[in-house]
Amino acid sequence: MTTLATARIPGPSGARTIELAAPPVLITASTPPSSRIAYAAGHVVADP
Repeated sequence: MTTLATARIPGPSGARTIELAAPPVLITASTPPSSRIAYAAGHVVADP
């Protein structure tokens, strides 16, 4: 069973809300906005 989660990722054009199939475990307060990534069902979603 897949757990859905959402994450807000700040970017140069404003924050984006993305829906993930897994918790955004790699997004932390210390992660630079230019390299915030989240894993979703084996895929990487990034906001450059």
